[in-house]
Amino acid sequence: MIRPDGWAEVFGELPRTLAATAGKLDDLVRRTAPAAVTVAYPGYRSMSYGVGPRKNSEGAAYIAAHSRRVNLGFYRGVSLDDPEGILEGTGAALRHVKLSAADFDAAPLEALVAVAFAERRAALGRT
Repeated sequence: MIRPDGWAEVFGELPRTLAATAGKLDDLVRRTAPAAVTVAYPGYRSMSYGVGPRKNSEGAAYIAAHSRRVNLGFYRGVSLDDPEGILEGTGAALRHVKLSAADFDAAPLEALVAVAFAERRAALGRT
């Protein structure tokens, strides 16, 4: 897949393994939510995916780079059904999955992405 605008600024300097992980996650999110609006946040080393460009109200998921891992996060993750128990976090809303290699099981992540986008569409009356 062609990477979205801002990809190189966010993930271009990552070590090869983490860049591959971020790329595979980007493919997963855009395959699961093909109409997703993607916004780069180079200062936060993250890409936001949502039903519109406004992260706080329309954002569903994000990919964030860290020094030794890449997170697939969910802005309203605390409310997502997580039957696999893979979401981490203790904040009021955000939850994430930590990944350090591109060889992850995509199925539970795809399910979370689908539910996160469905939640945003329903909450904003865009079903």
